[in-house]
Amino acid sequence: MFRKIENLPYDVLGISFHGKVTYEDYAHGVIPAFEEMLEKHDVFRVLIMIHPDFEGFEIAAMWEDMSYGLRHWNNVSHFAVICDSSSWVKSAVAVFSPFFPGEVRSYDMEEMDKAKSWIENPNM
Repeated sequence: MFRKIENLPYDVLGISFHGKVTYEDYAHGVIPAFEEMLEKHDVFRVLIMIHPDFEGFEIAAMWEDMSYGLRHWNNVSHFAVICDSSSWVKSAVAVFSPFFPGEVRSYDMEEMDKAKSWIENPNM
């Protein structure tokens, strides 16, 4: 399931994932949220929260995430990923972040304020 994180600066998109993310979640939630940001900004920042109950993406959602993400690779300057410290997501972020053209940082769940502070003002 996808939820948008509110109360972030106008140029920061916040996304929260719980349970299993379906193609419908991605196509009717995540992509429209990205498209809304792209209408206003050529480049923006993203805060992603992966909750401990996250079960992953359906195959179709994963495919859509990869293909859409590659098309908009350069539209995101900074990613803050918040997840459980023992999560496989933290390992995946560490493996893939060197290939991302922007800056990526991962945070533990209890570091939400720290993650928000960085994504809201990444040059500080």
